[in-house]
Amino acid sequence: MQCVTSRLCALGGLVCLSMARADAGEPVKISISPWCPYICEDKAAPGVLVEVTAAALLAKDLDSSFTSLPWLRLMATIKSGAMDAVLGIAKSDAPDLIFPSHSIGFYQPCFYTQASSKWVYKDVSSLRHVRLSVLKGQTVNDQEVDDYIHDESTRRGAIDFLSTENYLTQHFRKLALGRVDVVLDDARVVSHHLQQTTQANQFKQVSCLKATPIWIGFSLVGKHSKAYAMAFDEGLNAIKKSGQLKLILKKYGIEETMF
Repeated sequence: MQCVTSRLCALGGLVCLSMARADAGEPVKISISPWCPYICEDKAAPGVLVEVTAAALLAKDLDSSFTSLPWLRLMATIKSGAMDAVLGIAKSDAPDLIFPSHSIGFYQPCFYTQASSKWVYKDVSSLRHVRLSVLKGQTVNDQEVDDYIHDESTRRGAIDFLSTENYLTQHFRKLALGRVDVVLDDARVVSHHLQQTTQANQFKQVSCLKATPIWIGFSLVGKHSKAYAMAFDEGLNAIKKSGQLKLILKKYGIEETMF
């Protein structure tokens, strides 16, 4: 009986916290980094992850604010507690954060080459013969590939790390010029990027790694982080049941199986 009472009190505290913060105009502060169509720099279409997160939190009476930062700065703000959460990461990017029970979809890391390339990916040994372009600090949740990318002995000269906000443009400019041989990034992100250019026919998708869950992670030092994570889970379930999630996914042309 004491255990049940404790849980009810904790839930009651969460509801009060949610209402109080929303009424006081104190939004959940969330760091993001452009990664369209997940996170976009467009007020009318800010990205599927941004809209789903905002809707899930609002379903629990929590407002949210999103601040766009370069990837490495984004990770620093969440670890310091300057922001409440970071959106659009794999657990392997920051395993020390507080995560909700449910992910916020999946991403698909894939390899891209020039259309004329004969290179194929079989396993991590395939990477030892090419110059690879990746976003600095990002992981793909494949232990062998992540170890290879971040191993000091292999990455010098073999890995091109990009950290600028327009890193996708840099990826494919270098690939077109032959400065790198292979680009590794998410399939939806690359497809969206290439659709905005006239270069799509210059490149091809070679193969993909396993699909990886995308998460919102809450700061380990944030005093409300556990409550926010619980609110996110409950809000996500609420917008699934109401049909709001389906409408958001349809807006971005993303299949419901992403969730």
